[in-house]
Amino acid sequence: MEMTRQEFDKLAKQNNWEVYTQRQVYQFSQDILKSVDPIEREHGAIDYVSLNRVTVVNDDLTKSVVYWREQQVEWDKAEDGTLMKARSGVYKDTPANRKKGIVGQRYGGKKEEMPEEKKEKYGSESTKEAIGRAKKDAKLSDGELEAKVAKFRERGPKTEEEWSLAREYRDRKASKDNKKKTKTDFQTDAPPMSERLAKRGFKEGVHVNYNGNSYTIKSIKSSKDKSKTTVALISDTDEAPNKKVDAKKFIGIAKVVDIEKENEKDPNYEESKDVNNTLKDYKMKRGDMFELHGHKYRVLGEKTDELGINRAIVEYPGFQGKLQTHEIMITSLKHAKKIDDKDFN
Repeated sequence: MEMTRQEFDKLAKQNNWEVYTQRQVYQFSQDILKSVDPIEREHGAIDYVSLNRVTVVNDDLTKSVVYWREQQVEWDKAEDGTLMKARSGVYKDTPANRKKGIVGQRYGGKKEEMPEEKKEKYGSESTKEAIGRAKKDAKLSDGELEAKVAKFRERGPKTEEEWSLAREYRDRKASKDNKKKTKTDFQTDAPPMSERLAKRGFKEGVHVNYNGNSYTIKSIKSSKDKSKTTVALISDTDEAPNKKVDAKKFIGIAKVVDIEKENEKDPNYEESKDVNNTLKDYKMKRGDMFELHGHKYRVLGEKTDELGINRAIVEYPGFQGKLQTHEIMITSLKHAKKIDDKDFN
């Protein structure tokens, strides 16, 4: 559900909704998960599912997620009719309050005693004792826990110890079910990464733009269990090194590049588009010096790479003047400017 901020604020005011930000709801859920009080956790879960989510479009066109629900407390009013929200009120007859058994109770007043049925269900031990018992139960193996729970499974837990064991058993089962569901969903619903790459045009030999640099895809390989796919990239220029990238990162950033269209934008584009051109086609030979994109190089030779693309082997003065070896596509030489020996330093 999506609406403008103005529309949402108007509805919230008309219906007297309780409104919470995404940050507030997140913090609330974290506090509930950390709680060792079973009643607090139960009530927290009821409150959480009572919330309705909506996406609002702010005035600056950014989007925010907010949560709302009907008012849960009828606030007391002062003699002048103004709300005394900071003081006290009465819990209204709402689905959430009925589930928690607090309809008609005072909000902000003296904490009422736990009903007898909840004393029997949760016990009356102190928080310190509850924490100690929970830590002890957490150390039990699955087999030991199963054996203990089996003793009271049919009649149900009665003692504080049995209720503690039952909660530990429930939490472990829920955790296993969630992990199993997540793993199954991943295996059955998500298509293989290689297929996702292919649908977006990422295949071997295709030119791509990745992080602002131009590359050619050398290979796309997946691990035996298909859990990881790696894309090997060969740099099309001297501005970036060859690299191997995790496909999950690559697919969200890379874009397929139409080399023909890109070159046609270049005023220096030549009719010869053959990647098998040699040094002679650009009047270059071993030992020649040239400048390209602000860098100076000396030609050492040429080679054909794994994709059948001819590359020039060059050297250039690197850190502290130490000569470094590099490879560039020979077609890049159409933009090169020859220089004299004295300029190579």
